[in-house]
Amino acid sequence: MDPAGAITALMISAIVFVAVYRHTPTIAQRLEAAGFTAKDMYKPGTPLIPTKGGIAQILPVSAAIIALPILALLISAALEPVVGHDVDSTDFAPSSKDFQILVVVLLFATFGLADDFLRFNHPLKLFIPILFAVPLARSIAIHAWATPFGTLPLSSNDPTGFLDGLRWSVFAAVIVLPIYVMVVTNLVNMHSGFNGLQTGSSFILLAGFTLKMLVDGHQLLTIAPAYAGACLAFYLFNRYPARLFEGNVGSLAVGAAIGSILVVNGYYTAGIVALAPHELNFLLYVYWRIRRKLAPTDPRWAQNKFGHPRDDRTIVVPNRLTLKWWLPSLVPMTERRATQLMLSVGAACMVAALFV
Repeated sequence: MDPAGAITALMISAIVFVAVYRHTPTIAQRLEAAGFTAKDMYKPGTPLIPTKGGIAQILPVSAAIIALPILALLISAALEPVVGHDVDSTDFAPSSKDFQILVVVLLFATFGLADDFLRFNHPLKLFIPILFAVPLARSIAIHAWATPFGTLPLSSNDPTGFLDGLRWSVFAAVIVLPIYVMVVTNLVNMHSGFNGLQTGSSFILLAGFTLKMLVDGHQLLTIAPAYAGACLAFYLFNRYPARLFEGNVGSLAVGAAIGSILVVNGYYTAGIVALAPHELNFLLYVYWRIRRKLAPTDPRWAQNKFGHPRDDRTIVVPNRLTLKWWLPSLVPMTERRATQLMLSVGAACMVAALFV
């Protein structure tokens, strides 16, 4: 494990954590005053909670990545008298990939903010964001994708064989990797709905892949620990009972960060393992869409986005067609307990991904 990378990860995550924790209450108050609120559907009386709080994460993360080269100079100057030799400040500075990922994150955040106001349809949410990751995919060293069924030579300049003149590296940069980022982003966005579920899950993924980069000897992408610190601080306000929601601006931005980190490191299969709960949630959604298409008048496939609380605060869920509703449909439990169990499953999948 690279000591400089570990120091940088701890430092930037702590800086962003403090910044988000310090300023989130003020941002929540201003969002509420501006009328940006949403109902908390699993609380008695469905109270209005400030939303679009993802900007409380995005701004400190962006500022930290931009300011880190200056902090790196100060760190190296402070360490030189201690270690007795020159310390290269670039060991603690973000790489060019961090800034490229930040651009992707900001594009998805802008799209998410627009979606919060305009409510784009699902096809638009799926296909337009593919374009956001193309510049990143075209500028990085592409990794081959090793799977249990064989290796996809995404880094090769050989022809793909299924389209004349199309090379694997071009196919990966223009099609495969942008779609991968888009899919991860939407999976993160969809696996939400309970207080703290999306934010907690994203923290687990970001912290886990930060550790994986350090252990594997990869160059640290500082945006990973930076966003992990942001998610942890935001989770303290977003967990049950939530005082602030992240909104699409927050979930799409952090999803884009996770997807970009995976493709830059070539963690394609590890990402699939770590995001297994998100993928199962999506498959349940696809199953519901198919059944609703085949039997649109059947009440079993009616569109129900939310459940409601009982008097004892356990929750009533309309069906089992989203992952977070599975356990409450089997055993009465509160929203807090259901979220804790979902996060435990996500943590187990992330631990498994460390060995992929």
